[in-house]
Amino acid sequence: MSKLKGFGFADYEIGNRFSQETAYDKVDKIIDWSRIDKVLKSKYKKNKNAVGNPAYPALQMFKILLVQRWENLSDPQMEFALKDRLSVIRFVGLSISDPVPDHSTINRFRNELCRLQLYEKLLKEINNQLSQKGLKVSERKEKVIDVTVVESSRRPRKVVKGEIVEDRKEGDTSSYFDSASVVEYSEDKEASWLKKGNKYYYGHKASIIVDSEGYFEGGMTFPANEGDVTKLQDTVEKVDLKEGEELYGDKGFASNLNRHYLLENGIIDKIMHKKPKGKEMHWLLKLWNKSISRVRYVVEQTIGLFKRHLEFSRFKYVGREKNDMELYLVGIVHNLKKASKMVC
Repeated sequence: MSKLKGFGFADYEIGNRFSQETAYDKVDKIIDWSRIDKVLKSKYKKNKNAVGNPAYPALQMFKILLVQRWENLSDPQMEFALKDRLSVIRFVGLSISDPVPDHSTINRFRNELCRLQLYEKLLKEINNQLSQKGLKVSERKEKVIDVTVVESSRRPRKVVKGEIVEDRKEGDTSSYFDSASVVEYSEDKEASWLKKGNKYYYGHKASIIVDSEGYFEGGMTFPANEGDVTKLQDTVEKVDLKEGEELYGDKGFASNLNRHYLLENGIIDKIMHKKPKGKEMHWLLKLWNKSISRVRYVVEQTIGLFKRHLEFSRFKYVGREKNDMELYLVGIVHNLKKASKMVC
């Protein structure tokens, strides 16, 4: 178990009272936090807080963000947990006699982590450690991409002018960029309207890549009214897929441009085919699509876990950079939760 300096006899006695191992204890078993600390310190140089006192260690603050996302706590709720919950205090590395970061300190650290854009490196380091522990199979070549709608943290104003974009239907090759929708936005100026089925959404989309075990590999966010098909290349480059790896995806990513991109980069194309307009689909293409469905279900399962257990149906913050960071924090916590269940 990782601890910081300053632990006394009371902490030792309280630690001995824990008869049952928590999920946080299991995470401590599988993660070498000194390596995470090294990633944080590569850019995070803050030694003083807003009033000139010594700043809380970056590793401690990062672990606070993990707990906050793990348990879906607001900043004030997280502050209270640091004062009240012994398992959280122990995992974060505080002594019961230590002062705890208040909600504004937690918020400032999250903003700084976003500004430094360290979340991608932190995910990569954690995934590397999970692979080294044998909890994540790094040799797997299958990667799966999908897009999900995530509502804005801010409610839209009621005035909507023009046409609201409808999410793609099978056989639809049109781009969302042709929409004439005009919305008088709320505070979230980057959000947009989308009609999906019979429901209307105001928010964003998240493009996500997972491996065939369901571990989050990376992704990005973008306005809800932009087409999935246009985001494959950018998402692949976020994850840095290697030559010889396979990319599985549904019909929403099927385009000549995307297939050419995968071919040029040595990535094996496992994107489903669309039904030709006004024609029957060839039986071989039907078999191809069916074989892909057997693998790509895992990304839908992962997105379902994001939304059900980590409250990723709605963003908590405003702005594309913060959305991207939130996606990565959700992915990191998902991976840690998944790996901790494999530890005895």
